[in-house]
Amino acid sequence: MTIRPAQPTDAQAIAEILHSLEEYPRYKNGTLPILEQKIAASLTTASDRTMLVAELESRVIGFILVHWFVPLLATLEGFISNLFVHANFSSLGAGTALLEAVKLEAKARGCSRVALNNWRDKKSYQTGFYEARGFTEKPLSARFVFSLEEGV
Repeated sequence: MTIRPAQPTDAQAIAEILHSLEEYPRYKNGTLPILEQKIAASLTTASDRTMLVAELESRVIGFILVHWFVPLLATLEGFISNLFVHANFSSLGAGTALLEAVKLEAKARGCSRVALNNWRDKKSYQTGFYEARGFTEKPLSARFVFSLEEGV
């Protein structure tokens, strides 16, 4: 398995990964070309984020997106907004390899920590995927969201 930076040519494969996920129906509602177009637009070179893909035998089977930021009076941090592996290729180590690559980049950038949100009803939470890879849940913290979109 190879981990490498995502390229604009990976947009179709990334869209197919999202479309393959049964537990995320919102990615099935849009057509693949619309997903692909949105992903291609986000694959710009920017120093404030990194997208990596996992390849197995020249096929993209997973991806991770991490955002780099500096909170007020703190050191650089990473926030993983997306980590997905194609449904047909789960349990092959792609998710772990992607996380490890992000941890290495975070250390190289001098980050103090890497964080993420994980929904409690998702398999990754229920199986302890992130805890098994060194992440700890912060029980005193809560995530609050104010939606600016109607019906969301």
